[in-house]
Amino acid sequence: MNRLLACVWDLPMIRAKVSSSVTVGSGVWWRLMAYGKNQLRTSLQDFGVKDLSWVALRQPAAKSDPDREVFRPLKLNVTHQLLQSRQEWLSNQETDTLEVLFDRRFLVSFRVDKIPNQILDSLLSKSSSIQVIPRTPWILPQVVHHYQRKDFPIHKSIIRQEFFWEKEYGTKLFKDVSSDWISIELFRPVTAL
Repeated sequence: MNRLLACVWDLPMIRAKVSSSVTVGSGVWWRLMAYGKNQLRTSLQDFGVKDLSWVALRQPAAKSDPDREVFRPLKLNVTHQLLQSRQEWLSNQETDTLEVLFDRRFLVSFRVDKIPNQILDSLLSKSSSIQVIPRTPWILPQVVHHYQRKDFPIHKSIIRQEFFWEKEYGTKLFKDVSSDWISIELFRPVTAL
């Protein structure tokens, strides 16, 4: 705690950096930000001390060898579940939706009766996978089609709810990607409190 406080209160050192952040071994990434022009900013030169705030985020995973298999709890491969749910739907026509909880905050729903043929064929041939992975420092989910060692986003759009807005903080461009067979919604909205 003392290391964290020493870093957080050393404003002259922090202001000298272009992007200020601190980690002290607790799995928490502290980022100094300012609110301006309706969004959070990480570039702080134009802001006074009273406009600055520390934001606590989950510390990102360390970069590793891409070929090495590493346990990543926020990287969900849902391929097997999708194919199994689709098979069950084809067998008895009961449920056409697979629901997965991401980061205990987002409900990701897949309509197994609407999977595009091209994706379904590649999943059945085991040449690709469907994964739910995090994007942005805020750990917002996106669904990707993992094919030939690359991730192709197929759904990023989150259903809007009261007290939740999707914002790409610190970026100027955001390309929304959505699919009619996938939906993502905040599972634990502030209104539930």
